[in-house]
Amino acid sequence: MKLPKKDIQFKNLHILIFYLITTILIALFVYKDYGVSWDEDVQRKTAKLNFDYIFRGDKSLKTWKDRDYGVAFELPLVILEKAFKWEKPNGDETNVYYNRHFFTHLFYLFGGVFLYLLVVQLFKSKLYGILSLLLYVLNPRIYAHSYINSKDIPLMIMFIMCFYFFIRFVKKRSLKNIFILSFVSAILINVRIVGVIFPVMTIFYLLIFDFVDFRFKNYKKTLHNLGTYIFSTSILVYSFWPNLWLNPFSNFIASFVNMSHFRHDSYVLTFGEMIKASSDKSYFFKWFFTTNPLLYIILGCLGLLLMLFCVLKSKGNFLLKKQNRYIAFISSFMVASLIIIIGRGSVLYNGWRQLFFVYPSFIILVLFSMYFFKHKKIHKYIILAFVFYAVFVCYSQIKIHPYQTVYFNEIITSKKNYRAENFELDYWGHSYKEAILNLISFDKSPKIKVAFSEKIGMANVKMLNLKDKQRIVYEKDVNEADYFIARIYKDYLKFKDYKPIFEVRRNNSVVISIFKLK
Repeated sequence: MKLPKKDIQFKNLHILIFYLITTILIALFVYKDYGVSWDEDVQRKTAKLNFDYIFRGDKSLKTWKDRDYGVAFELPLVILEKAFKWEKPNGDETNVYYNRHFFTHLFYLFGGVFLYLLVVQLFKSKLYGILSLLLYVLNPRIYAHSYINSKDIPLMIMFIMCFYFFIRFVKKRSLKNIFILSFVSAILINVRIVGVIFPVMTIFYLLIFDFVDFRFKNYKKTLHNLGTYIFSTSILVYSFWPNLWLNPFSNFIASFVNMSHFRHDSYVLTFGEMIKASSDKSYFFKWFFTTNPLLYIILGCLGLLLMLFCVLKSKGNFLLKKQNRYIAFISSFMVASLIIIIGRGSVLYNGWRQLFFVYPSFIILVLFSMYFFKHKKIHKYIILAFVFYAVFVCYSQIKIHPYQTVYFNEIITSKKNYRAENFELDYWGHSYKEAILNLISFDKSPKIKVAFSEKIGMANVKMLNLKDKQRIVYEKDVNEADYFIARIYKDYLKFKDYKPIFEVRRNNSVVISIFKLK
């Protein structure tokens, strides 16, 4: 998508070029360190069925259980896979997953460009744009997901892009800007249907903005703009989503209902208890406040309190200034989304990954907590403290690589195995890759019988070259296996009498282990 020229001035361009070159170089060195995560196979298959439906007339999509997922991000990956023959004719899929990880991460880095441009617009400051990039890439959990999560990371990025183009539209309500906003809104909804929150709130806020600025004196133009936005977004959502082509209304509603109360409502180990998020209103907060860097949490909460203080103290006049209103608009997305999703008892699991899309709003709150003190001496000290802490987060992110998905902040002790005992650690199972690579290096037998804590272990065998892949024999019955690879901590305890031949530890807790049984 072509970026507006006035936003890409040289003063911003050289910062973005440095950001992209640095982060892409890092990615080239590390993207092969991540294994296959739980949803990757299913996401890829869903996209392949959509591809076959579109280009080959294959009707298998109609009966596929996950047809209610959009494929705006996944389908281009499958097209690249087929165009560049990532999967070899002999069934070697190694490059499929490596390339998926790289391009997913590349899209994440691209999202950082829009975040920077958005923040520069909101705070009129290159410095704040740079701080936003630090908050974006120096969040260990989100950084790891940016390689292996092609659901929640693209959703987060599309929210950033929607915020950016919404502000552009509000500033200049041209037909061109309406269509761009409609385009990114449609992609957002397609990536995950929870994205409908954005157009609903967009309509609500546009009406409020027009009342504040014009007292509805130009209500006809407002209604025309909203009508155009709703119509064009609806058409584009339909166009981008093959599952809607036969029966758009009923299939869309079915997708919305299914995703609102998802069919996989699992228990998650949280503070030593197996709980369901749908029945625990505090679930999100337990994970959010422990898996984000602590200073980010403090500044974000402070930003929310300061925002409320400014609005209440001024009796709402704080929002009359357009810049303040834009900041408040984006910040409020986090609060509104949490009220809607938690209030409805929507299904959450795997930490808070389904709600990664609120993180950009949280970044704005963190920055507002600094911005509030911009004319006071304390301002520079807050920024210096943040930068020093960001360096510490960077060190932590490197230290636990490539298992940033098991990151916890300073609130949670790193006492031996405390985190493994009380929290689900590598819930997406990508640590199986390193375990399997070590196993085939340890045992040179032509056939190695292996049992896993979960079937995702076998999916990580796909990361091996074809010769080594054929050596792994999957045994469902652990009694028939030569080795057991334990990712779940309770399985680790069952075999604690066996001395592990290999294990991964992070922050003094075991992530995955291999036990030799025979």
